[in-house]
Order: sequence, then structure tokens, then C-alpha cells
Amino acid sequence: MLSTLHLPLTFPNLMVLLGGLWFATRLILYVVQKPLKFLRGPAPTSLLCGYEYDLFQQENVGDKEYKWYEEYGTAFRVSGVYAEDVLMTADPRALQYILQTSGKLSCHMAIRYRFLRPVDFQRRICRLFDKGEIHQRQRKVLNPAFSAQQLRQFLTMFQESALHLSRKWKEDMAQDGLTGKKFNIPFWLGKMTLDIIGKTSFDFDFGAIDNKEGIPLRVLFSEIFKDSIKPTKLTILQRSLERYSPALFNMFPIKENVRHHTFLTELRRIARNVYERKEWAEEEDVRDKKDILSVLARANHTEDTKRRLNDSEVIAQVATMISAGQETISFSTTYLLYELSQHSEDQARVHHEISDLRAKIGPDSVPTSQDYDSMPYFNAVIKEALRLHSILPQAHREAANDDIIPLEFPIITASGEVVSQIPIKKGQRIHVSIGAYNRFFIWISLACVWGPDANKWNPSRFLGSDNRMSQTNIGVMSNLTTFSGGIRGCIGWRFALMEMQSILFTLLESFDFSFPVVPCKSNAGKMEDEYELQRLPAGLMVPVVKGKGAFGPSMPLNVELRAA
Repeated sequence: MLSTLHLPLTFPNLMVLLGGLWFATRLILYVVQKPLKFLRGPAPTSLLCGYEYDLFQQENVGDKEYKWYEEYGTAFRVSGVYAEDVLMTADPRALQYILQTSGKLSCHMAIRYRFLRPVDFQRRICRLFDKGEIHQRQRKVLNPAFSAQQLRQFLTMFQESALHLSRKWKEDMAQDGLTGKKFNIPFWLGKMTLDIIGKTSFDFDFGAIDNKEGIPLRVLFSEIFKDSIKPTKLTILQRSLERYSPALFNMFPIKENVRHHTFLTELRRIARNVYERKEWAEEEDVRDKKDILSVLARANHTEDTKRRLNDSEVIAQVATMISAGQETISFSTTYLLYELSQHSEDQARVHHEISDLRAKIGPDSVPTSQDYDSMPYFNAVIKEALRLHSILPQAHREAANDDIIPLEFPIITASGEVVSQIPIKKGQRIHVSIGAYNRFFIWISLACVWGPDANKWNPSRFLGSDNRMSQTNIGVMSNLTTFSGGIRGCIGWRFALMEMQSILFTLLESFDFSFPVVPCKSNAGKMEDEYELQRLPAGLMVPVVKGKGAFGPSMPLNVELRAA
């Protein structure tokens, strides 16, 4: 066939042939069988690539889907790759049902963990979020690594790394004879969180803040999402192969997956070496270690043989935590400092709480987790940053059985009928709009969740006197979906929160943050922001200077030493 058409057997040609065959099949289903045809939704700009291409080409996360929610309500139909119907929803009751109902909806591995697949332990990594006996077995072994006692051990590591960054900034200022300097916040926070995740995960020193040489894993980590920004239509079609034919996808990996494979292979090599050393170490030596890998090794050995994780599974859990826990915290804290630099009155209020706590515990004392939790506005600004800037703006699920999704806010169907539930078939893909639920407000429904100012910065919404949130309980913390929810909710959410608390306390105690300004070109005598921040869709929501996304995460802020 190929020789008759005079087409060489190259990957692009193979993609065209396979895509054409699949598209023809999907087109028939699109016309004849559309399972969600009763729902309204936006017309696809491309039958081949569907809404996924539109979302990845947005200038800012939310530009497209927020308009869709405004027009169609809290649940509607979108056309996916090869015209597959996808249910998109931000409805509170629907999200509660989807995220917290056990055994009905499974995590769609091929979408959510795409970047973890091209290594031989991919299935073990995904099982961290699987269902049934496997999921329960793994969560039981993992739980001790995130217990309250263990988190108190991690707190010291968080604080030491934050103090290390603080000293580094002060040294840079002193060398230049300055009391203030402009720093690229995600660059430096990324270094700090990488050092933290290395020490807490498997007792490994990345040396990122000090820029130590001879650590290739750090370089690989810094470039891991380099090829994920603004994917082409061909890349999206190639990605879709993973859903429908993982074996074929792995035979012809795309550029971003080659990069991820290289990173995870090196990570696995280092983690395995560390794990093997712990296996051979004296029991009392391992008992004293505080990192997650040591905790997993101890917990694993106390389990019944049938319930233990094998070595590859243990290492896979550490790989997952490192991959999922570094840039998420770095970017979340970046957005938090951005908002505080834009709202100096809130920054001053938080610093006042920090100063009061310091006066209470003394100048040489180290704050405890209870100390952090005792500051209401300090914690309110963290929650508001997590709400307003959802680092993972969407999650994906797939129906394991025929089901009915309830809605808190009724929607209008294509026929004009008002419905408060949506029947779905087994295998139905669902796009859970985390970012839309957390912040959007224009349509009347979700204004009931966060109030009419939901698209604006307002930490007071998390204080008891101004709590207008929906009664539907969804996430693991303060009704936020940032850490997902239910049995597949983020097991490390307390770890992440405590890390952000440690970073914010340490940096705000020593520094004042402000947004850079320049003389306004159109209005002499006035000042304007030096740049516009862009929330770039790249799997994660990446902070970049508008128009300079190719240079990677970037958000320069003025950092000034506070008066002693």
C-alpha cells in the first residue's frame, strides 16, 4: 500500500495514515452516536485537535473556558481530539461527586500523567492514584511519610532551605553594596524547592541555591517542561496516541517525552542507589533518617509480605513526589509574592502578624507549625493565592461505569430543557475545571461559591467574618479544589501548605517585595508596571513575563531588606 502511494514509512506519514483511519471512525461516531449531543457547547475550531489545542494556545489560562462557562453554565460539552465528546464541568456538586465518589470514576492516566509514561515504572507511578486494593495498599505504606510527626521533621528542612535562600539574597545585595535588588522570583524559588524536595524525598542534595556543579539531574529538571509550551497540532495528535494506543505511542515518542524519559531515568538511577544504601544500612542508621524514602523503607518492612511495595514501586513513589512537588510549590509561592507585591496593604498586614509572633516566641526561637497556623491573615493570603492561581488548572477523569452526574446549578440543554443531572456512559471523558471553579464569577451560579468578587484578590474571604463560600464540601482544604479531593486527593497537601508557610514567614520577615515600575510612556509624570505577568498554559500554569514565554518561568520583583 505504501509503495503504491510512494510514501516513505516515516513517523509523520504513519501519523497521517493512522490519524485518518481513526478520524474516519470517530467521524462516524460523531455523527451517529454522540453521547453528549443533548448538551450545549462551543463549536470545535478543529475536528482533529478539538478544544485541547485551543486551551494550550491561550495567552492566559482561562481565557477560553471562562467565556464558555459564561455562555453555557457550569457543565457543557466540548469536542476533543478526533471529535470525541468530553464533558467539561466546574459545578460544585458535580466536582464533589466526581472527585469524592469511590469506585465510579477513575483517573485518566494517559492525560494526567502523560509526562511519566515513557519509563518502565510508569504503571507503578500511576498506581499511586489507582483504585481498589492496589491503591489502598500503596496509600497505607505512604501514609507514615505524611503523618503529623513526620511533617514536624520536614518543617526543619523547609525552614533551613528558606533561611539559606534569605542569606543568599542578602549576600548578593551586600556584594553590590545595596539594600535592595531585583530577583527573578520563580528562578530562585525553583532552586530552593528543588533543594527541599531532594532532601525531604530521598536525602539528596541538589545544591541548587549554591549552584553546585556535577549534578546533571538538576539541569534536566530545569528543562523538563521546555517542550510542553504551545504544542503544535501535530504534537497534540501524537499525544492522543497515548490514550488510544500506548504501545504505538512509546514506539514513536515525541520530543517532550524524550526529555521526560531522560530526566526520570536519571532520577530513578539516583533514587535506586540511595534506596539500596538504605537497605544495607544498619537499622538504627535508617531509623534516624527523616526523608520520605527512609520512612517508606521502614513502613514497608513493617507490612505483611503480600502488602509490601517492591523496590521499584517505592522508588516510583519518590519519583512521583519529586516530579509533582517541586515546580507546583515554586510557582504557587511565586504567584503569592506577586499578589503581595501588588497589594502592599496586605503584605504589611501579614508582616505585622509575623512581627507579633516573633515578639511572642523570641528572636532565637524557631516557629512551630502551630505558630504558623495561629496567624489568620498569614494563612488567608496563602489560601487566596492557591484559589486565584490554580497551578494545575484542570484534572481529567474517565467513567468506569454508566453513571449520573448531579449538578448544584441547573443548566439549559440544546433543546432548551433545564436539567440538574447529566447521564454519562462508561468510558466518558470528563474535564474537571479546577481553575474555573476556584476563581471564576461572571456567571450567576459560581458567584454563589466565592462571592461576586471571585475573580479578584481578597484574602478576607477565608476569614470567618467574610466567609461566603458554598456549603458543598469539595476539596481537602477550605473548599478549594487545588489539591483535588476524595480518595485520590493530594496525599502531600499538608506538606505543601507547611512548605509555603515556612517560605512566606522567612522571606517576609526579612524582605519587602514590590512590583517593578517604569515611567509611563503615555502619561508623563506617572509610573506603570514594568511588565505584564502572563499565566501560561503548559500543563502547569507557568508564570512568565508576557511575550517572553520562550525564556521560561520569569517574574522579577524588587526585593528590599527590611529595617532591623
